[in-house]
Amino acid sequence: MDQTELRFLTLLLKKGEKSAYRALYRQYYSQMFHLAFHYLKEREVAEEIVQDTFLRLWEVRETIDPEQNIHNFLFTLTKNGALNWLRNQKSAHRHQQEIRYKEWHYNQLALERLGDLYELKELQQKIDAAIDRLPEDLKETFVMNRFENLTYKEIAERQSVSIKTIEFRISKVLRQFRIEFADYLCAFLILIRMIRSIH
Repeated sequence: MDQTELRFLTLLLKKGEKSAYRALYRQYYSQMFHLAFHYLKEREVAEEIVQDTFLRLWEVRETIDPEQNIHNFLFTLTKNGALNWLRNQKSAHRHQQEIRYKEWHYNQLALERLGDLYELKELQQKIDAAIDRLPEDLKETFVMNRFENLTYKEIAERQSVSIKTIEFRISKVLRQFRIEFADYLCAFLILIRMIRSIH
């Protein structure tokens, strides 16, 4: 199914056409199931997660942009659903460590494909230095989020500020870093993601 067909189906879905919904379900169910199973290793739970994904798709159909990549949208819903389920289980820590290692491994491969555009160690040092130069409030917020894996809500509670303030601080730091490291933006974005996945 090409992008033109997908955009047409998404437009019909937005209008509430159940035939379009069924077509998207048939198109993506198998992919989403394998994604969920990859994280969960339990067939029944994976099936439930994917069912929830498609239920959510129908619930928010009116807000979907027909130009949006529907595959990425479903991928995000399914992955988040799987991870949320794991967090509620006693074995969550072990599973999440495995997931983080896999994500780190995939990110490492992506970095290797970038070739000799930069020295990874040098980039890491520059990022560390850039973090150290941040104003204290931005630095503390960024470190809590990226290195300690705290949510915006958890950081806001610790710092006695609003969640909007935390969102603003993180966005400001990332925007500043994207400008500062524009010469190797792709590597920077992957490395920032890796930093969070291994802590």
